[in-house]
Amino acid sequence: MKKLTFGLAAVATLALTGTAQAQICAGFPTIDRGFSFGASVQLPEGADFGDVYGVDASYNASGPLALFGGLTVAEGGAEDLEIYEVGLALETPSIGLMIGPSVSACPQVSVQFADEAGGSTINVPVGFGIGANLTQGTGLAIMPYVIPQVVFARFNADDDFPLLEDESDTFFGIEGGVLVGMGMFFFGGTIDHVFEDGADPVFGIRAGIRI
Repeated sequence: MKKLTFGLAAVATLALTGTAQAQICAGFPTIDRGFSFGASVQLPEGADFGDVYGVDASYNASGPLALFGGLTVAEGGAEDLEIYEVGLALETPSIGLMIGPSVSACPQVSVQFADEAGGSTINVPVGFGIGANLTQGTGLAIMPYVIPQVVFARFNADDDFPLLEDESDTFFGIEGGVLVGMGMFFFGGTIDHVFEDGADPVFGIRAGIRI
């Protein structure tokens, strides 16, 4: 169960002023009432899976609410591991203003699901993200973000595998990155890390559009 839990957390893997910042704190660069669509690739080392590819989408609603979701595929041995995620973030402007004038902050929660031979795993990351929009005079926006989180994990064994047992676990993780926005396009680098023995940081790249 720990191998699958690490895989889910390692890849789970996902801004202007006021409420328009509501998603850079969640790792998405959308403006108020805007959408984003992106793709990513990660190259983990020393893990039980190969390269990791993902697609994601987000919507920044009018007001503090932001929604996001995606699909991640980790290349494995006998079969690829498909991880589905959906989540939401809630902008808290007062906390962002306490940190800086171009900073957004948001508590967030998501649900990640993966099904494989032997059972299924559900992860529930609960985190608090902080992001900033460092807009340049040329129209270039540099947007760093970091999301510490607690992950609640549950493995449900299939009845066809009597030697496996249901398990629950809780661990800490962190997601972060820097996105560069140029008009409707964005790209950048990411890092994900699970604070467990033997777990290494996982680096990746992202790119997409925002409309």
